[in-house]
Amino acid sequence: MSNFLELPAIKISQPLGIFYSVVIPANTLKLITYVARAKYKREGIFNKVLSPITGTQRDHDEKREKDIAAYIDSTESALPNTIILGANIEENGSLTRESDRWHAIEVGNGFYQLIVPTGRALASVIDGQHRLNGCVQSERQDYNLICSVYLDLPAPYHAYLFATINANQKKVDRSLAYDLYGFSLDQEPRTIWSPEKLAVYLVRKINVSDGPFKNRIILGAQSDEESDNGLISLAALVDSILNLVSSNPKQDRDKILYHKNDKGRKSLIVKKYSPPLRELYITGQDDKIEFILLDFIAVANEIVLKGQPDRSYIVKTVGIQAILDWFKCYLQIKGHDFDRGDLLDKLHRINRIDFTDNFYTASGLGRGRMKNVMLINTGLKALDSLRKSKDFEFYGQRQLAPAGSVM
Repeated sequence: MSNFLELPAIKISQPLGIFYSVVIPANTLKLITYVARAKYKREGIFNKVLSPITGTQRDHDEKREKDIAAYIDSTESALPNTIILGANIEENGSLTRESDRWHAIEVGNGFYQLIVPTGRALASVIDGQHRLNGCVQSERQDYNLICSVYLDLPAPYHAYLFATINANQKKVDRSLAYDLYGFSLDQEPRTIWSPEKLAVYLVRKINVSDGPFKNRIILGAQSDEESDNGLISLAALVDSILNLVSSNPKQDRDKILYHKNDKGRKSLIVKKYSPPLRELYITGQDDKIEFILLDFIAVANEIVLKGQPDRSYIVKTVGIQAILDWFKCYLQIKGHDFDRGDLLDKLHRINRIDFTDNFYTASGLGRGRMKNVMLINTGLKALDSLRKSKDFEFYGQRQLAPAGSVM
C-alpha cells in the first residue's frame, strides 16, 4: 500500500474513549497533519479584550519553536511526552467521508496496525504543535515522536483535551481555553452555542438518558469489534445530529463568534435546502430538537432495532447512522411537525427489511445502501431515481410491495 503508512500501535481504553499509541517521524507527521489556529481581534476601550474570530488553536510561537529546534539538535535531547492527534476530522470540523481514512486493524496478541493515508492531511494536532514544528526546523527532521491518536474525535472534544491539558499552565487562561474551544456549555448562554456544541450536548444527553443507547456511546467505537460489543461511535452520532441542523458547522460557529455579531444563532439563515431542524436551531428551540431526536430514537429502537439479530448491520454504528440519515430525509419531506402515526407506519415497514443481508456491510458504502433501501421501501424515494447507480439491480431485488407516495 504505497499511499499508506502501516504503523505498529497499542490500543488504550480510558473513560473518555479509545486512542492508539504510535511512533511517527516528525517530517512525516508534518505532512499528514494540520493545525487550525485561532485568530483574534482586540476590542474594547483599551483593546484588551480578545475575541476569537476563526479557528481553534493558539498561534504558533516562533521563538519557542527555534528553542525547541536547538534542543533537538543537542546531544541529550528527549521528547517522551506525546503529541495528541485527532484523525479523520476535516479542517472545517466535519467528520471526513473519504474512503481513505485513518483506521486500526488488530494483528494479534493485543497489538494493532494503524493504517494512515498519506495523500492529504486528515488529522489535527490537538496538542504538541510547537514540539512538532521545532523538530521539523531542526537538523533531525526525522526525530521519532510518540503520538496518541484519537479516531473520529469530534472537534469540540479536541477543545476539551487541549483545555484540560493546558488550562493549568500559566500561559493558557482557563476561561479563554474553554470559551474558545466550545466546551463551557454550562457557563455560557445557549444563544451562542455552535451546532457542534448542541450536537455534543445532545449525544451526551442520549448517553445518560434512559433509552436504548444509555451508556453505549463511546469515543473510538468505530470498528466492527466495538460494534459487536454493542457500543456506538460518539463521533458518528455527533456527525449525524450535526447534519440535522447545519451544512457547514465551522462556518456557522465562526459567524456566531464573530466579534461584531450580537445576535448569536439568530444571525444565521435558513435556505431552501437547509437541514430540516435548522430553523429550530436558529430560533433556540433546543428542547424541541431534543424531544424529536430522543423520541425518534426510542420508537426506532422499539420497532426496528430491538430484537434484531447480532449480525444485523442496522444495529452497528453504520446502521444507526443510516437510520438517522433516513430520518433526516423524512424530516425534509414531512417537516418537523410531522404526523407521528405516519412515522410509525414507515418504521414498521423498515422493520420488514432484512438487514443481515451481506449487500450492506459495516462501512460507508453499507450505510448508503441501507439508507437508500429504507427510502425506497417507505415511499420517500423512487427506485428509478437510482437507475444510474451500479447497485440499481440490487435495490430492485430488495424492494418490498409498493406503499406510500414517491418523492
